[in-house]
Amino acid sequence: MGCNGSVCPDGKAHGAGHLREVKPLAHALAILLLLISAACTFGQTEELQFNTYDDAKKAGALLGGGYFPTLLPKSAASINEMHNASTYQILMKFKFSEAEREEVIKNCHQVAGANVISPGLKASWWPNDLRDGSFATTWYVYYYCPIDEGFLALAKDEAYFWRL
Repeated sequence: MGCNGSVCPDGKAHGAGHLREVKPLAHALAILLLLISAACTFGQTEELQFNTYDDAKKAGALLGGGYFPTLLPKSAASINEMHNASTYQILMKFKFSEAEREEVIKNCHQVAGANVISPGLKASWWPNDLRDGSFATTWYVYYYCPIDEGFLALAKDEAYFWRL
């Protein structure tokens, strides 16, 4: 729309009403771009691996600086972890010293397999018998850990933790 002098053909002063007409469109576009950006990052997962508890601690992965549950013992080794920052879901697998078993489960209570809920995330290193939701195996002892808001499956010197 061309304006002649200070008044446009629609009778508005040059630049006065036209700028106001463009602002709502610009705001709508900005909001749309923000929503698209958020949708692209929502649901993305990250996987981490550490050889030892100390390696995880140095990397800032322990609670307060990361997603790891408080039940992770100092003897933890061969740690695999996957988390979703948007949903706070987590999968974790680690080996530990049998001497620390009581320390691992001290804030957890044992539950029957029928009361265990399947994890929402999927990882290639996660055992098949903890994926399908049946949990009817004698291989694991199951716990719910309220402090860490997740389930724990223990098998000898291996632990599997997940938060929904």
